[in-house]
Amino acid sequence: MTGRMQQVLLGARIAYLAVHDEDAIAAGFAAVFLLFTAVRVRTAVRALRARRHSSGERRVPRTGRDRRPPLRSSP
Repeated sequence: MTGRMQQVLLGARIAYLAVHDEDAIAAGFAAVFLLFTAVRVRTAVRALRARRHSSGERRVPRTGRDRRPPLRSSP
């Protein structure tokens, strides 16, 4: 298993135990842990896709602040 997969499983286990034991603090910790892990995984995936397509057109969908209008070719 990879390190990130182990982190997801650990976060899911913490969340399960928090719900089972009705512990609000542990549930909050699990939510923050899983959110942080999801952001790290998303960042790694985007970096790998950008690296794979660095020689050609960027195929990673842009969202949010980095969205720019498409370039138009001059006539």
